[in-house]
Amino acid sequence: MGRKSKPKMKPFCYYCDRVFDDEMVLVTHQKAKHWKCQHCQKKLGSSHSLTVHVFQVHKETLKGVPNAKKGRDDLELAVFVRPAAA
Repeated sequence: MGRKSKPKMKPFCYYCDRVFDDEMVLVTHQKAKHWKCQHCQKKLGSSHSLTVHVFQVHKETLKGVPNAKKGRDDLELAVFVRPAAA
């Protein structure tokens, strides 16, 4: 008898629950949908970077992560994504 393989977990977006086959596609999604400035369309690398950008460039305070599900728009929550293996 062969070994049972563990089910492979796919990366998903915390903010909207969308599932991805690849982590890099997840990162691209987050930058385009959740970490993009609503004023100038600049794509940032994290919710913290987006908050700082909006405050420094547009002189506004961001209230939450854009396009997130209700209850998942907290800017203080750090969502980490592992860098792709070289």
